[in-house]
Amino acid sequence: MSILPGFALLGAGGHALSVADAIVSTGRSVSLYYGESLACPQIPQQSYGGEFAKLQPDSGLLALAIGDNNDRQATWRMFQDRVSESQLPPIVHSSAIVSPHARLEPGCVVLAGAYVGPGSCIGLGAIVNTGAIVEHETHVGEFASLAPGAICGGGATIGTRAFLGMNSSVAPKTVVGSGAVVGANSFVKDSLPDGTFAFGSPAKEAKAKFLGVER
Repeated sequence: MSILPGFALLGAGGHALSVADAIVSTGRSVSLYYGESLACPQIPQQSYGGEFAKLQPDSGLLALAIGDNNDRQATWRMFQDRVSESQLPPIVHSSAIVSPHARLEPGCVVLAGAYVGPGSCIGLGAIVNTGAIVEHETHVGEFASLAPGAICGGGATIGTRAFLGMNSSVAPKTVVGSGAVVGANSFVKDSLPDGTFAFGSPAKEAKAKFLGVER
């Protein structure tokens, strides 16, 4: 019996455990976790490979395993000129359901119990978290993430680095702009501009005073 090649993980925090679980569920293994620090006590010290600078370009298969959208994108930019996208295959948990007519870009992760429908695209480095649902013809942008239980109706568009909170939902054919954040348990009925924070049902953009920032 041939042994499938293992993965080195770019990330050493809690999200890395979920990515590792997905990898192991497919019969593969995780060799080492890399990160600026060992941020998760559940990762054994002997499995910590050290800072990102210690990862060699010829390390074989890699997986992006950082939960924060901006940090995950920044980490990939550190390596994209030194490694091939072929070293960064999509990671799909064995219990997830992904239509054969969906497209998964390099470095994306589909975790346990998630669903990705036909005609959908999960972008480079995006996360479809535990139990999240991406219905037909939905586009999830690069380095975006859907928290556990989030739902995207058919034909929705989730922008680059956008974040959908736990158990939030997006109506069909609705756009969530790049870098937008949708609060937990919110329902996005109308499209949201780039860089906004919205919550509620239906979701409304938070006022600057609430956010504590000048706009």
